[in-house]
Amino acid sequence: MRKISLFFFCVLFYISVNHAQDLSTDKYARTLIETEFTFAQKAADTNTRTAFLEFIDDEGIIFRPGPVNGKEFLQKSKPNTALLTWYPSFSRISSAGDMGFNMGPWEWRKTKSDTVAYTGYFCTVWKRQKDDSWKFLIDFGNQTNKTATKAEPLKPQNITYKDISLNSEKTSATVMTLFSLDKQINPDNQQNYLYEDSRFIRDNFEPVTGSSNILNYISTQQANRIDFEPVGGQISKDGDFGFTYGKGEANVPDKTVKYNYVHVWKTDKTGAWKILADIMSEAE
Repeated sequence: MRKISLFFFCVLFYISVNHAQDLSTDKYARTLIETEFTFAQKAADTNTRTAFLEFIDDEGIIFRPGPVNGKEFLQKSKPNTALLTWYPSFSRISSAGDMGFNMGPWEWRKTKSDTVAYTGYFCTVWKRQKDDSWKFLIDFGNQTNKTATKAEPLKPQNITYKDISLNSEKTSATVMTLFSLDKQINPDNQQNYLYEDSRFIRDNFEPVTGSSNILNYISTQQANRIDFEPVGGQISKDGDFGFTYGKGEANVPDKTVKYNYVHVWKTDKTGAWKILADIMSEAE
């Protein structure tokens, strides 16, 4: 009888623990997206500098034009009257809910009363803090040559963890693992590193979504090789989600084009690393 009672106790304990974990990760998934909306609203209500300083991690990276410590850069800059607006339309989160990223369209106006002058798409990687708030680790994006397509905004109140997670496998990987992967990628093997809903962001283009569309896009480009040189990144505590950033060079006919890049990585159910988002913007 005691064995049966112990068995049922273990079952109930297992269910309660996993239910609690599900509730926690659902909360983290929602707050990851809610934070992006709050971040954007803060920028609209005050100014971009004030909003970025509130939401950036101490180690957060922005590009001005190359990668710099965002907090140090912004503390030395002055606020301006420009209006930057954005919202998340795509999101993914780590298995432990400690890291995640959002993507979506942005618009820039010289002042709040002006018409839109520039548009593009952003990618922001976030890290959950000890108090369960989110601070961003890196922010990057592109600029399009036309008005960005109005992708549907995410609705955080309807989001669960399963909606924005993938069936990933925990690993013992470090950020050096991702550095090594960056150096292996080239147009000939890109298909090995793509999810069905991976995103490519390039200057003057709408985001290219899905592995087949990305491979078609790559086949139309003139680059026969792209060399990535990572300079930084981070990885989640379960070793299933991370990002890298650095410099890239594309060999095209008669010249070499230099880029800044960000790769957002996540493992699949076999533990293989694949790219969720690949953002490249020509270096100035």
